[in-house]
Amino acid sequence: MFVQQLTMQAFNKLRGLFAETITVCTAFAYAKPAWLRSLFSKQTLQKLGTQLYDPTQSDERKALSAAIGTLVGIMPIWGFQTLAVIALAMLFRLNKALVIIYSQVSFPPLMPLIIWLSYRTGEHLIANNPSAKLVTQLKQYLFGSITLALVAGTITFILTLTILKASKAFTRRRLSYGGHEKAIQPA
Repeated sequence: MFVQQLTMQAFNKLRGLFAETITVCTAFAYAKPAWLRSLFSKQTLQKLGTQLYDPTQSDERKALSAAIGTLVGIMPIWGFQTLAVIALAMLFRLNKALVIIYSQVSFPPLMPLIIWLSYRTGEHLIANNPSAKLVTQLKQYLFGSITLALVAGTITFILTLTILKASKAFTRRRLSYGGHEKAIQPA
């Protein structure tokens, strides 16, 4: 009974969080504050693009940046995720822009899904007992979130590395043909 009450309270809080997110996004869409406009200025976007597509960094380092961002983004250290990824990016000399962007995987509309997946993943690691104490269920969630973060980080690394390598191969192939396709002449 106590667990059901806690579950309903958590669901109500998540529902409120979702409604608040929609309200804030709607307010930003109408208000368009000056700092938000400067955030998307041409200079800012060029600087961000330069950091994202830094040619001095290898594809592996960029993929590792994305993986670390995803891993920390799913970890249950809410409120400290951005600080943690910036510290890790500086420590391991990763692409800071990629790490920060990928750490935002846990933005409010996705939080219920991440929490649910973490809890379900933890069920496979810890014996599932519906009448278990809150501490056991919390432990189940924590183990599940860490496992989910590791799996998501690994998948992100593999996908990002594959996409970056394919993109470079495509670009090399295009450049080897002179940068343009031959036009078919009508007979």
